Formats: sequence, structure tokens, C-alpha cells
Amino acid sequence: MKNLTFNASMLLLLFGSVLYGQTEEAVKTGEVTPVFQDTVVDSNLRDVPWYVERYRISVGGYEMLNNTNIGIEGTSGRGTDVDFERDLGFDKKNTTILAEFEWRSSSRSRFTLNYFNSRRNSGRTLDRDITIGDETYFINTSLNTSIETNFFRFSYGYAIFSKPKYEVGLLIGTHTITTKIGVEVQGETANIERSKTFDAVAPLVDFGIWGGYAFTDRFALRGEINYFQLRIDTFDGKTFGYNVAGVYRVWKKLDVALGYGGLDLNVNFNQNNAHYDIDWGHNGLMIFASYSFGNKKWR
Repeated sequence: MKNLTFNASMLLLLFGSVLYGQTEEAVKTGEVTPVFQDTVVDSNLRDVPWYVERYRISVGGYEMLNNTNIGIEGTSGRGTDVDFERDLGFDKKNTTILAEFEWRSSSRSRFTLNYFNSRRNSGRTLDRDITIGDETYFINTSLNTSIETNFFRFSYGYAIFSKPKYEVGLLIGTHTITTKIGVEVQGETANIERSKTFDAVAPLVDFGIWGGYAFTDRFALRGEINYFQLRIDTFDGKTFGYNVAGVYRVWKKLDVALGYGGLDLNVNFNQNNAHYDIDWGHNGLMIFASYSFGNKKWR
């Protein structure tokens, strides 16, 4: 019995020596990667909320509720503060398409580009005299009016707090709003007709707070709030914006979201021999789908 135990022990020792020699040789030749190297790499990775992706493209719809007041003074210095919904008969509600692209250069840094377009038309017989630019439109004039607004916003945000369940950070953004207003007068006969077009571009900056919280591995709440005010020379502007959305991952990299947001802005500036006073507010429901792609190993 002692000889059997001794022989078994010697056999195990010999087998272990051979196995150790093969493993050491494989490591030297690069055929086997030591386990501890992967362990070191994994320890450098950061755990972040599931919605933090390298690239994200979002497209959806925005049901806007508008409140538009615009005054345009011409060379004569006159101009009426016109409520587009009350004075010109514009519908407060309109639906538009919105788009967004988000790039995460790191788990804490994000760059975001937003865009949407708003187009509205109206026909109304005036119940008071109004002056737009150097043109005065008298009571009982039949007026066809259109307004088209393009909204661009680029922002950068940095997450001061970044944890597996949530992130909170600061942001800086720039708005560029282009507005085109068309006014056409139709008289009692087809021979009495005139039209006028006004174009304006208003750039604005904002600062804010943004963040998100992942309640589960499929549902999260994301949002931001921003504000800025600036007065310099003939330019005076302020903006206040906000949005919040519930995001749900339906399949792999595909998300759907339902949110609510809005923007209030007031700008006064000179452009093209005219002085513009634009006070525009909008808010409403947003629904959109997002697709994410790119490497998600954050360090």
C-alpha cells in the first residue's frame, strides 16, 4: 500500500512538472496570454449608466404649443408689437420633426447637435392697424402671413458626477435661430396686391445642468435645464430652455422615449436696416426613437 501511494505521488509530481514547463514555454512564445493581464485591463474600465453610448442618433416628432410676439421697426422708427396668434390668426399648435446627434468622446464628455423646423401660415382680416417694418396695414385689410423658423443648437456637457446608475454635469450651448416672415396683402381686386419678406438670424448662448438616472437596465430618465442673458451694444437677449424624457430600451441598441420640453426666448437686435424684437415661447410633448452604435468600453 505504501509503494502504491509513493508511485501515485511521483506520477502526479512528474505530470505537474511537464504541464508547468509547457505553460511557461507557451507564455514565452506568445501562444498563451497570462490571465492577470486581462484582470488589469478590466480594472481600468468604468461602469456607467446603460444609456451612455458612443454615438446616438435620434429622430422624432414635437407637438408644439406656440406663443409668438414679434415687432419689426423700419427706417421710420415705427413698429407694432404683433401677437401672431391673436392679431394674425395663427394656430397655437403645430407639429414638427426634430433630430439629434450625440457623441460621447469619453464617458463624461458629450457633444450634442439638435435641429427642428417650424412652419406656420395664416389668413386673417385685421381688426386693428399694425405696422411691420415701414409698412402699415390698416383695419379690415385681408392679410396672408407665414412664418418659418429653423432652430439649431450645439452644446458640450461634462459629467461632474458619473456613477453606474446616474450622471450629473454642466453644459454650454449655442442657439442659432433663423426666422423668415412673409406678409401678403390681398385687396378687393386682383390688381391690388403686395408682399413683403423679413429675414433674421439670432445667435444665443446658454449654460445649464444636465443629467440622467437609470432606474432599471432598460428604463432611464434624462433631462436638462439651461438659461442665459446677454446685453451688449444694440443686442439684448435671454433664453430659458428645459426638457425631460423617459427612455426605454426596446431592443439591443434601439430606444424609444417620451418627453416634455420647451424654450422661452426674447431677443432685440438690428439687422438689414430694421430693428427686431422677437419674443417666442414654445413647449409640448416629444416622442422619438434613438439608435446607438460604437465602442462602449469606457475608461
